Amino acid sequence: MKIKTRKGENNQCLRKTQIRLAEKPRLTVTVRRPQPKISVIIPCYNVEKYIKQCLDSVLSQTLTDIEIICVNDGSADGTLPILKAYETLNERVFIIDKPNGGYGAAMNAGMAAANGKYVGIVESDDFIDPQMFETLYNLSQNGTVDVVKGNFYDYYAPANKVPRADINHERDRVIVLDRPFHITENTEMLWGHPSVWSGIYRRAFLVEHNVSFIEAKSGGWVDNPFFFETMLKAKSIVWVPAPLYYYRKTNESSSSNKQSNAILPFVRMMDNLSVLENSEYGNETDILRVTYARALMYLRGALFECDYENNFNAINEYAAKLFSNIREAVILQHYNLNDQHTFLEYLSPLKSIQAKFPRILIYNWLPFDNMWNWGGGVTVYCKSLIDTILTENPFTQIYFLSSGFAYKSTTTETFIRKIPNIFGDKVHQFEIVNSPVPAEQRYMFVNPLAALNNETLKDAVRQFMTAHGIFSAVHFNNIEGLSIDVLDLKKEFPQTEFIFSIHNY
Repeated sequence: MKIKTRKGENNQCLRKTQIRLAEKPRLTVTVRRPQPKISVIIPCYNVEKYIKQCLDSVLSQTLTDIEIICVNDGSADGTLPILKAYETLNERVFIIDKPNGGYGAAMNAGMAAANGKYVGIVESDDFIDPQMFETLYNLSQNGTVDVVKGNFYDYYAPANKVPRADINHERDRVIVLDRPFHITENTEMLWGHPSVWSGIYRRAFLVEHNVSFIEAKSGGWVDNPFFFETMLKAKSIVWVPAPLYYYRKTNESSSSNKQSNAILPFVRMMDNLSVLENSEYGNETDILRVTYARALMYLRGALFECDYENNFNAINEYAAKLFSNIREAVILQHYNLNDQHTFLEYLSPLKSIQAKFPRILIYNWLPFDNMWNWGGGVTVYCKSLIDTILTENPFTQIYFLSSGFAYKSTTTETFIRKIPNIFGDKVHQFEIVNSPVPAEQRYMFVNPLAALNNETLKDAVRQFMTAHGIFSAVHFNNIEGLSIDVLDLKKEFPQTEFIFSIHNY
């Protein structure tokens, strides 16, 4: 006799069991099984490198009364065969195989199939402590607490290095109580990483309040509104400061490690605000204070991580939209002057007006503010020109490029890097490193023809203008450090004025 257990209807403690007898006919009978304590949902997408460690950690739980729902979200690598092998060997493992729809869709599919008293989440490139689910469930007061949330490790496992697990300290200010609490008693819970996977959620609570994930393509930061909704709607929460979950920080393909959509943090933060506004706590000052701090954090993250140089229009626009939904009185009453300034700056229409002013690129063979004051009168001229523009047209976006001056001995590759300058973020200064045409001009006397045509330099300038344009004008104060054919780029950028100055000093 061969018995294989399969999932039954979502909200019933039923399993259909096929019993294959040596003789025909094949019989199908319905067997009643106890409801598992926890349904563990594992959304999977192209994680063949990590999924075995993840599943092994879940199957090794000291709490054995669990079901493990693996949602294969259209993986194109070897993830699905690995999942099938585990399903064959362990009756607690079930697979949902679906076309790719993103993290939110995968989680909703898993929750719809879940049958446990609680729902837990383990992301497929992470792993967990053997006692995680037993620890969390034992704090649920016989399955009555809505949310039991634990802490986690930030786990680093770079290639060829010893792995490192650091306790996350973002919720150190959360009050540790020996009883369940409500979010109004412990508002610091709303700070820190959403870490929706570090807790368990009473399934009847999720169903009653119709809590689900936003279905956005890719990761989409959809854990943010889910986190806010569960925290605000839960009547009882338990916080466990002990770390029980290992959150991998070194998976380069993870959506959390490759944020390319500059507006996504703002969209999800507006989702958080919408959840708050639709709750009964939209006027709770302490909750607003922590929530608004998160909004400011997302803005600063976007400025540093979402290529503000190329996405300033979108970031300025969405920051203004986000901050227009924030109550100014709370910011002015509860935040320091720096935070107030940031809030008012991006809420101001001047930020959007600034984006409409000209963008100009100034070229000289060495930085205009080099510490040696090299470059004679041209360097003085460039510095004075920039100072005048900033005084008379403060919203003009000024870029400065140099070439032929900077070299790196450990590589022969020609590349462009950003360098600091005396005007701070009012001017964006870059330099071409390892230019095939050296500067100043006297270095070309042995072979002046080398500066006529150089595709490497031409392509470097082309890529720079493509990445940082559209420029209203490019002002070449000389051609030293470049090849003359760079001027031919005018044909590729017809909307940009090319100005070449001959200085006599």
